[in-house]
Amino acid sequence: MKRQVLILASGPLNPSGDTLIFKALAPFVHEVIDKQRIDIAGHTIVAVLILCDPAHIPAILEDLRIAMDPHNFDIALEELEVSE
Repeated sequence: MKRQVLILASGPLNPSGDTLIFKALAPFVHEVIDKQRIDIAGHTIVAVLILCDPAHIPAILEDLRIAMDPHNFDIALEELEVSE
């Protein structure tokens, strides 16, 4: 069963945070449910909600850190409880 995962990133405007997120997600089977981005004062906050296999979550987080840490992005990932 797939799970919803919320990815939050904040950092500089360049490089684009959403571009870095989607490059890191490319190797994984996932579905993007929603994406929001706020750019202000030379900084960006990006939120991406995906649906993915829960077994991939640790690897996704590791790949996000590898992609984003060198660019001074803070990254958080939360697996959401979905009510039926």
